[in-house]
Amino acid sequence: MNQVTLFGPYACLAAALAIAPLGAAYGEEKKSPMMPGGSTGNAAGALPPEGLYFNNEVTIEQGKVVDGDGRTSTTPGGQNIKAFQVDETPSLLWVPGVKVLGANYAAAITQPYAWLNTDFGGASTGGDSTSGKGFFNTVLTPAILSWNAGNGIFIGSGVNVYVKDGHFTHHYNAAQGRETLANGSFANNYWTFQPNLAVSYLANGWNLTMNHVVDFNTKNDVTHYQSGNAYYLDLTATRKFGPWEFGAIGNILEQWQPDKVNGVKVAAVKGFASAGNQAEVLAMGPLVAYDFGKASLRLRYLQPIRSENQGNIAFIRLDLSVPLY
Repeated sequence: MNQVTLFGPYACLAAALAIAPLGAAYGEEKKSPMMPGGSTGNAAGALPPEGLYFNNEVTIEQGKVVDGDGRTSTTPGGQNIKAFQVDETPSLLWVPGVKVLGANYAAAITQPYAWLNTDFGGASTGGDSTSGKGFFNTVLTPAILSWNAGNGIFIGSGVNVYVKDGHFTHHYNAAQGRETLANGSFANNYWTFQPNLAVSYLANGWNLTMNHVVDFNTKNDVTHYQSGNAYYLDLTATRKFGPWEFGAIGNILEQWQPDKVNGVKVAAVKGFASAGNQAEVLAMGPLVAYDFGKASLRLRYLQPIRSENQGNIAFIRLDLSVPLY
């Protein structure tokens, strides 16, 4: 097992989804704290050897917004809503070489930054386009635990805490009768607590990993919007051939609780979102990586197969992992 390719089961978990400013128009908040497929490719059940590790990921996201039936959403004028975003996500992972409850212990910090353009039809069709940039929520991971169960099986668990910080702006929406997100708002103005349970099989060059993640969101106390809790499943099946690694990755996102405003389930917006605004995503794609010895470079692609109340967004991710000591 290579210490670099095992790095970072939590390194790439945070980023805004590429439809951030739509809440300004519709009064809905549509950002999943964990980017769909964020932990794919990682051996999330395991930890690398003692040390300090740096990971930097660049993600390109592009696609359209879809409604509760998976159909492409449109503006009131009938134009498709398109989104393009670039994320920069640096992370640090610290493995001090201590054990807790018989497991190896680690902690991490992640700070995403994003550049975003959303096209509501374009000027040529009477629509509008907005652009912006800003910090997403800081992600603190105070505890990551990994147990070696033997025979190549590792079991990992931990918790991410999305701090209520980052670039958040709002304005009064007369149609909604309350404060809503303003264009250019990136961060979620609430806390998210995100435990996970992962199992990895690492033997004979294989990385077979299931990572189960759950979001528990607090309420946005400015907009009075409560984003429903969600479940993520990230899947990885890769194999190493010398310094090369090839395989497949997949993601399932299922929001099992509806979004609410002032305790009431949000109403449907025709052609844009169903009642409750509950997101669903199914996506899969390939992975290729190369291990340079003191660093590793990895490329991942996720293509949505189905999306509901969410962006039908394709993700291209390139990340570099380096042990600092």
